Amino acid sequence: MSSKLTKTMLFLSSYFPLFLIISVTQRSNWGYWHLTPLIIGASSIFWLTGWLIWAKQKSPEELVVKKSKSKDSEVIAYIISYVLPMAGTKFSEFDGAITITVFFIVIMILNLNSNLVYINPILNSIGYHLFEVELPSGNDIMLITKSERLLVGQVISGKRVSESIYLGEQ
Repeated sequence: MSSKLTKTMLFLSSYFPLFLIISVTQRSNWGYWHLTPLIIGASSIFWLTGWLIWAKQKSPEELVVKKSKSKDSEVIAYIISYVLPMAGTKFSEFDGAITITVFFIVIMILNLNSNLVYINPILNSIGYHLFEVELPSGNDIMLITKSERLLVGQVISGKRVSESIYLGEQ
């Protein structure tokens, strides 16, 4: 599956709660247009579900943990990017809608060009954790797994879903 498509859909799914909030709060201001963010968010959740099913069907590889660092704490910082656009923005006015759209596009570009796209509150809410893992080869990968911690020397069965992204098996 395309790395760009994967990153884009992971990014959009991570913002599902924001899309939902905007849809609900703008119901009376935007008419039927208030459904647009909800449709985008819901589509990304359906895609995320399909992506997880697809990833689980891939052949596993054995990964040995040389060093790992949990990225779960970065979810809190990510949530701040929800709060900032909401504070004081009047979505019912054209300027407010343009402001949030520009802000969202900038955040999306930053996320797509970095590993921040894998910090996903939706994945976290269904029990997945994110780790940056150094392998014995010296290569670094991102591991999305239901394991809450990883130990040095631990062997993990992981399924490659992108160039340096693996979905760990339980």
